[in-house]
Amino acid sequence: MPDRAPSAHASIADATEVTISAGGRPIIEQATFDVRRGEIFAIMGASGAGKSTLLRTMVGLAAPSRGVVRLLGQDPYQMPGNALYALRRRVGVAFQGGALLGALSVIENVELPLRLNTRLDPATIRIMAHLKLELLNLRDVDGLYPSQLSGGMAKRVSLARAVVMDPELVFFDEPAGGLDPQNAAELDTLILKLRAAMKCSFVIVTHALDSALAIADRIMIVEHGRVLALGTPAEIRALDDARIAAMFGRTGSSSVTERAAYLDRLTAGL
Repeated sequence: MPDRAPSAHASIADATEVTISAGGRPIIEQATFDVRRGEIFAIMGASGAGKSTLLRTMVGLAAPSRGVVRLLGQDPYQMPGNALYALRRRVGVAFQGGALLGALSVIENVELPLRLNTRLDPATIRIMAHLKLELLNLRDVDGLYPSQLSGGMAKRVSLARAVVMDPELVFFDEPAGGLDPQNAAELDTLILKLRAAMKCSFVIVTHALDSALAIADRIMIVEHGRVLALGTPAEIRALDDARIAAMFGRTGSSSVTERAAYLDRLTAGL
């Protein structure tokens, strides 16, 4: 089971009545929720439901049309540039496609946030980058380039870069996207390992139901731009809603691993 139960009162990010529009069309409507310190918070929904759009707004990259977003207790859209820069240094983002720079090696990609945002000497930066690669089981790939990586390795390198500055909050867009079940489960293991080692919070945007049930402390389901449900995995599974039941039906009861058993297997040996 996860090492640390999140506080019921301490929020690290939240949204209040947030509406996000594009071209006059609402993509997210009146979303209200909070992310608690220490938890893994999963945002789920079908493709096109607005999950990634909501993530960009939470990160501070796209202002909402209405409502308020707070990140680490502050509204990123009401801050001067220097304060926003300092706030973003406390947050890590792993993008859906990895967004690795093809001209840089793995170790250079992971080092990049430290080189751009700190005055640490190159030797210290190299050590810190290697430590994060080690945490993500990437011991021998530092000299490779993104084009030489498998999909699962690229996801892990992107995550290593996102956490290299020891952020308090990490956003991860579609960690299981494009991965086979084994690689997706291995990445679940590493997310749990990082949360335990770094004492950080995660917001994960995903369509992978098994993954969300396995590692998330709470799940928010978005449908057609609106929050359909929000609760623990057990609470979500217990809801009497045909739309949510259909999500479980597509997975099949025989293939959905019970959360406790799955977590025991994932965390064995950590």
